[in-house]
Amino acid sequence: MTASQMINEITSFEENLELICEEDRERYKTRVDSACVNKQGWNIEYCSYRAGQCTYLKETGEPVLDDDGRLIKKVGLTQDITEKRQGEETLKQSHALF
Repeated sequence: MTASQMINEITSFEENLELICEEDRERYKTRVDSACVNKQGWNIEYCSYRAGQCTYLKETGEPVLDDDGRLIKKVGLTQDITEKRQGEETLKQSHALF
């Protein structure tokens, strides 16, 4: 998925939550909400399902605040780390067999 496709697909925080796998959804929401309340950035890895396929993502973000300290929006970077995760799993399995 290109960055443009992802931007066009996700129009709200709630829509983004629906794409995150159920096991990671609450952890993701809690981390981002807490970071925004505490006016801090976040860094989180999670699994997302798009087109029926599991994708592992790493997201780094931060809240953007107005002059009064109120949240205006959230900005960040999302990186596909699926190949890295699959490689780690392969190494774990290989190590277990060894």
